[in-house]
Amino acid sequence: MCFEDRIESASTILADVKVEEFLAKGLFGRAERVKFRGCEAVMKVGNKENARTIYSFLQEARILYELAGAGGAPELYAVAEDSPVILMELCTGATLVKFWEANKEDKDKLLDVMKSLARKVIEVHDAGYVHNDVHMSNVIVTDPSGRSFDTRLIDFGLSQPLNHRQSVRKQMGKDVCKFLDSLYIMKIICNHERNAMAVEAVFKKVLMTLTEPSPQHTSHHPAV
Repeated sequence: MCFEDRIESASTILADVKVEEFLAKGLFGRAERVKFRGCEAVMKVGNKENARTIYSFLQEARILYELAGAGGAPELYAVAEDSPVILMELCTGATLVKFWEANKEDKDKLLDVMKSLARKVIEVHDAGYVHNDVHMSNVIVTDPSGRSFDTRLIDFGLSQPLNHRQSVRKQMGKDVCKFLDSLYIMKIICNHERNAMAVEAVFKKVLMTLTEPSPQHTSHHPAV
């Protein structure tokens, strides 16, 4: 199914929605857990009903479609053409905030999660996008009580395609800065000097990778 097939009228979409739970409210809209055509889903609704907001929601929906799961991005189910409404896959698990609060003493587990998050950010970059809003509430940890957990990035409302007429490294640096914001959990992890040195070594490598443009981003589109 192509992206255009997922564009519908708001009335058609909302007729198939049953709201089950309010999830969150942000600067640009709110998110609710819903039933949609037999699936558990998230419905994102914009705060403002105007052409600019509708356009931004359509852009976010297209990015979700083109990412096709890269970075753990939720699958796009539907987007309205006449109202700021997006239906997408429900990413189950715990936010990184809640995961951190529940696992402060498990240093290895926290490090594994942060390395997983770094890989997800890299996946988004390799797909040709920057997330632009990587923080602890926009990261879902799947299977948070087990050992087979993974991470998923959500909320791509500020995401943008990599612009090859600008510095790719500079654009990716936005995600790195946000990623570093999430690393205040390292203050808990690094409570011993030896531990701090190990963490620093891991994340030096991570950040070098995050800010190194992959060949597909540089070979045909040199930065100017």
